[in-house]
Amino acid sequence: MATRLPDYSPYYLYQSSTFFELAGPILAVVTVIVVLALLHKNSEIQPLLAAGVPTFRLSLPLLVGTGIVNLALILNQEFVIPAIAPHLQSSRSPVSRRGERVEPLYDYDGEQSRLMYIDGDGIQVHRRTITNASFTLFPPRLVQQLTTFECHEARYASRQQTGSKSGWLLTGVRTNGDLSDLTSQGREIVIPQRNADELFIVSDVSFDQLYDRARNFRFASASELMRRIRHPAAGLAPARSQSLHLHFRFTRPLLNVAMVFACVPLVIRRESLSLIGNMAICSVVLGLMYLVGQAYLAAWLPVIVCGSVSAWLAGYVQT
Repeated sequence: MATRLPDYSPYYLYQSSTFFELAGPILAVVTVIVVLALLHKNSEIQPLLAAGVPTFRLSLPLLVGTGIVNLALILNQEFVIPAIAPHLQSSRSPVSRRGERVEPLYDYDGEQSRLMYIDGDGIQVHRRTITNASFTLFPPRLVQQLTTFECHEARYASRQQTGSKSGWLLTGVRTNGDLSDLTSQGREIVIPQRNADELFIVSDVSFDQLYDRARNFRFASASELMRRIRHPAAGLAPARSQSLHLHFRFTRPLLNVAMVFACVPLVIRRESLSLIGNMAICSVVLGLMYLVGQAYLAAWLPVIVCGSVSAWLAGYVQT
């Protein structure tokens, strides 16, 4: 009897959004190069120039197309990817149910004082839960003495789900202390539930901040990144990386437009030996601009550099 292979089509359907996120800007610029090259190859530019049509006026449709691609990239990044983030970060095997490894994290307040320490055995991404979780509260802000709440499962709930504060719902709670040791601020953070073995712990540390922190903030929306930056519950170091990535999102559409304007004078040069030579030079220059844009040297430095290069190249366009 033949073994039925698992269906991987949903996995690759979700991954198509990340592929578009990575390849969209490159494909937009390559499309501009191909269009300009075909116009040059078929000698369709000279009649337009003879009719008094400026060369850069030809770039207007290309600029509109680039704007449409930028809009699609923004919608994909801000709405599609955050909605399907658990599917993007899970295993491609539909039968695999392994949890992600927990990366323990301190929860800080606005003054960068440690309030609690969150740990666990594993994270179930689809269920937004931590298995065998532990929440250690530090004195003197929350408790009179060091207190740890252990539980069978902790499920994260956002502000939209609770209607008030985000936090963790602990099920099957075990503790080495007592709720009477909580301070007035601690009672606002640790909230007993109807069931005796359940607690709700208020925290701005979401479940996706407890695993794969080096890259999972790329799946968050801009509004979520702004919230984390304004309220850095996980500390200042992650907030700096998130701030840089947020600025990168703002600058990417400008970089795409700058590259489009650089393509026009490089492919349709006033003094050129051949179309192949023009495209080769264009590829090298755009490659360098792309590396500058991906270098993360500073938030807006790539826009300044690439914009300056595009303005300097404008004098080489065929008129």
